[in-house]
Amino acid sequence: MANKCLKCHSDNLEAVKFCGECGTKLDASTPCKSPPPDDKVFFTQTLDTTTCELMRGTVFAGRYEIIEELGTGGMGRVYRAHDTKLNEEVALKLIKPEIAAEKRVSDRFRNELKVARKIRHKNVCGMYDFHEEGKTLFLTMEYVRGEDLKSFIKRSKVLSTGTAVSIARQTAEGLAEAHKLGIVHRDLKPGNIMVDKEGNAKIMDFGIARSLVGGGTTGEGAVIGTPDYMSPEQVEGKPADARSDIYALGVILFEMIAGRPPFEGDTPFSIANKHKSEPPPVPKKLVPQIPESLSRLILCCLEKDKTKRYQTTEELVTDLAAVEDALPTVERVVPRRKTSTHREVPAKFQLRRLVIPAVVIVAVSGVAAFVLLFLDRFMPRTSLAPQYKQITFSGTAQLPTVSPDGKFLAYVEPAIPALRKVMVQDLAGGPPLEVFRGPRCDFLRWLPNGTELSIIGKDNSNQTTLLLIPRLGGSARPVECSGGLTTLAWSPDGSYYACTEGTSISIVNKISGAVKAVLIKGHFMNVLDLDWASVGDRLVFTTVNDKREYALGTIRTDGSQQQELVSGLSRIESPRWSTRGDRIYYFLGTGQSMDLWKIAISAKTGEASGRASIILSELQTGVSFSVTSDGKKMAYGRLLTTGHLWLAESKASGQDRAVSTSALTKGTSVNQFPSISPDGRQLAYVMNTGKVAELFVMPLDGGAARQITFLNSMNYGPAWSPDGREIAFISMEGGKARVWKVSSTGESPTPFSADNIGGRSLAWNPGNQILYQIIGNRNIGMIDPVSGRVDFLIKEHEGGWLFNPRFSPDGKQIAVFWNRSPSRGIWAISQVDGERRFLYPGSHLPVGWTPDGRWIYAALPSGQMLEIIAIDAKGGSSKNVHDIPGDQEDGTPSPFFVSMTADGKKFVYSVGKSLSDIWLVENFDPDIR
Repeated sequence: MANKCLKCHSDNLEAVKFCGECGTKLDASTPCKSPPPDDKVFFTQTLDTTTCELMRGTVFAGRYEIIEELGTGGMGRVYRAHDTKLNEEVALKLIKPEIAAEKRVSDRFRNELKVARKIRHKNVCGMYDFHEEGKTLFLTMEYVRGEDLKSFIKRSKVLSTGTAVSIARQTAEGLAEAHKLGIVHRDLKPGNIMVDKEGNAKIMDFGIARSLVGGGTTGEGAVIGTPDYMSPEQVEGKPADARSDIYALGVILFEMIAGRPPFEGDTPFSIANKHKSEPPPVPKKLVPQIPESLSRLILCCLEKDKTKRYQTTEELVTDLAAVEDALPTVERVVPRRKTSTHREVPAKFQLRRLVIPAVVIVAVSGVAAFVLLFLDRFMPRTSLAPQYKQITFSGTAQLPTVSPDGKFLAYVEPAIPALRKVMVQDLAGGPPLEVFRGPRCDFLRWLPNGTELSIIGKDNSNQTTLLLIPRLGGSARPVECSGGLTTLAWSPDGSYYACTEGTSISIVNKISGAVKAVLIKGHFMNVLDLDWASVGDRLVFTTVNDKREYALGTIRTDGSQQQELVSGLSRIESPRWSTRGDRIYYFLGTGQSMDLWKIAISAKTGEASGRASIILSELQTGVSFSVTSDGKKMAYGRLLTTGHLWLAESKASGQDRAVSTSALTKGTSVNQFPSISPDGRQLAYVMNTGKVAELFVMPLDGGAARQITFLNSMNYGPAWSPDGREIAFISMEGGKARVWKVSSTGESPTPFSADNIGGRSLAWNPGNQILYQIIGNRNIGMIDPVSGRVDFLIKEHEGGWLFNPRFSPDGKQIAVFWNRSPSRGIWAISQVDGERRFLYPGSHLPVGWTPDGRWIYAALPSGQMLEIIAIDAKGGSSKNVHDIPGDQEDGTPSPFFVSMTADGKKFVYSVGKSLSDIWLVENFDPDIR
């Protein structure tokens, strides 16, 4: 039921506290059933277990209002929260139930934190308190607005010498303060060091590592630490002291300057053993440009014998400062501090000194005027803080584009089924205006003069075309177009547009339709997006290269001066030129968490003229944003995506296609990739919190989930072994997609050497090999789980993509979706003789086989339902089996995330939903005034 505003009589959602039209506070008696993602709705929740997730707006323990989930780690979930009593932001860490259940653990936490709270230093994250709420234990600590060093290194690959030394020196200064108090960290690693927006390093989690093992003090035989950063004495189970922290800092400094830790291996045991027995590589040999003094300093930290290392952290700080001072000025990194308030200084004057000839006054005034008129741009100014304003409140607005003059916002919303509509909002006020409706509305762009909008849509014959729409509505007119029209950018005068097709860019004359091709050099899978500079003839584009890395580059419209600016495994989205064409903005990140970056560009060459830097961090957004021509405003879509796992069980009677359904997971995370164990009792799945995605296992009939991977990376597609003892999965750990396996209880995660891993899903049970999609989805790779040897399903490929391989019960055949032209659909491929049989046309994806091997179950969305059909494995005939419903609150099912029990009676599937609204940010770039 809508909540009507008593002032303007507009309808609002039930849970909204203020009117979306006039801002009037709504009737407080309206019940709040579920908080919308971007309204501050307060309700109190008391938890009995941390398997529950706290939604945005929840007031936990009567005090902490949840803002967002920051991640999930070995101890539990971490949230950013507003402390309503102290009126400040804090980090809230909920301890896992299996840890909290031990009373001695809670006692140790309390004792250790009493000690850790004594540390008061700018480079140590402050620990506040340890609490209990019901059966839930939680910590509160200082919230640091930035990213952990592990993410920083992964994103940057290799840090500059100045940045690495600066972070190491600050970390050492924080350690020195702790060591003075007799406090040793014991688990120092990049994941426990935060780097804020000003470049300040802060150490986290003092005292926590020791709390997780026996007694209040650590005795011999208790191994604490992370293998990659563990000192030799810790590997041997001997007591750790300050020199153990110095060793760990040496490993971290090595990793910052070399892009990898000094010791690597296939298992944690092998890495730990190398720390104990192998000499580290000489840093200067790996990175010749670093100073010799820095190389010696790192090797001193990494001495096996702790009596040969730095004996105190103060000594290390002194040497790091000396290295930093000796760096060239351009290499040094000075953390930015908040500007101090200027004080007025009283002064005494003698009257006769104020008697100045009039001619001098005139001269001084003239000079002052010259400075104000011509040198103002060189004078430092205080940066204005970004100001956020929500523009839409429907939860369905997408693809924002703000007019060049900053007065109008255009965006796309769904209309009736299969149609979309283009809306224009006057930012001065008033309701939005619908200006177009059609089956396709993509790549919404304003023309440079701001009088028309362009979209990639459908014409009267349902063909993809380029359409121009008047700003205030009217007849859409088609434009001569070329190529596949998958992207679009306008020239500065609006007479040409650029679009992409495959790995080339086409420059098209708007009037004549004449086309000029711009060929991009190198090996790319495709061009994702592009933008035309507001001045000149230069384009910026994003691609995915043959290494499956995202890349950002520039090129002139004549094909010359192609430059690569940025590349990496994190998504690069929406490249946008600044007004003057001297910088490029772009999104960089994973999942829903994206950072807005900028990089300065040379007008002469298109090369980067400075380092890329973050200007807005941790935006919950999709892939599109827009900037006004004055560079002061940015519009973007704030996106909240959830994914939950549901269980569907078929009824026992007759031909009834109905099923009973129940939710297995809830919360704000995205739960995907369900995989039911061979015995049908357990479920493996992936929980994606935006920054990391880890594997969990839970009983299929309900119960607490337990985390089995702790790689702090994006992991995907679990698949059980036939005996149920191991689980294979894809991980981005180490910056490269590889197939791993781990025991079903979480021990001994081990990577395979196979590369060229594509897709996000695997298959194993009931076959004897692990199946995966290769990059480009042109074949199915097969890994021997014992030897690691790799083979391929298709020996002589004939084109087309392959998805969702599924073994037959005897492991001799594989069902797969293959869009091989002209027979697109489900195929059965024999592993014995390679025979390929086309069975069923269409877009259904294989889910599994019946126990007798006669039928292949396949899934396809049908409206809000998930249709399950059975396909005859010999003749290809089909029959409908089940219609699995979605959920009005959770969303619609996905055919890519479906798993079934061996008897075909239970299905676990992922139901996803996204809410998107448009926000406007003023002063988003501190350098634009």
